[in-house]
Amino acid sequence: HDIEVIQTYEALLLSSERPDFFFDVGANYGTHSILFLSAGLPVIAFEPNPACNAYFQAACALNGFSGRWEQVAVGSGPGEIELVFPEKETWLGSVSSDVTPGLNEWGDLARLHVPVRNLDSYMSEIPRGKLLIKIDVEGYEIEVLKGAERILRGFK
Repeated sequence: HDIEVIQTYEALLLSSERPDFFFDVGANYGTHSILFLSAGLPVIAFEPNPACNAYFQAACALNGFSGRWEQVAVGSGPGEIELVFPEKETWLGSVSSDVTPGLNEWGDLARLHVPVRNLDSYMSEIPRGKLLIKIDVEGYEIEVLKGAERILRGFK
């Protein structure tokens, strides 16, 4: 699954541009985070869907990793937003009003009100160095970037 992405991660981890920290925005089950934890990088995984957390926690426990999970949506500012996802496909959710109508074809939808934070609010928790941010938020990417202005200016 996502073999090109995994190959890119591997090349990056072996390069002189190896990141020092990984933000996994739209972590889903946290599989990308697990890859970076296995390479010894600190990780913060952001995923508002509580149904995805158990998989991540189990994978961390089985591998002896201590990954950090933030059960929030990431956007331009703090608040609350509605997360919509198919009840039987918890991996396929969105907070974007442009995307959520198309989810109906997947079956009955679950709706949760979830907290929103911006990435800049985590700036003090990141050690200096190189930060890699993966963003996969099903149509909400621009809002994530709007909330990361200080991080994008302050980190390589």
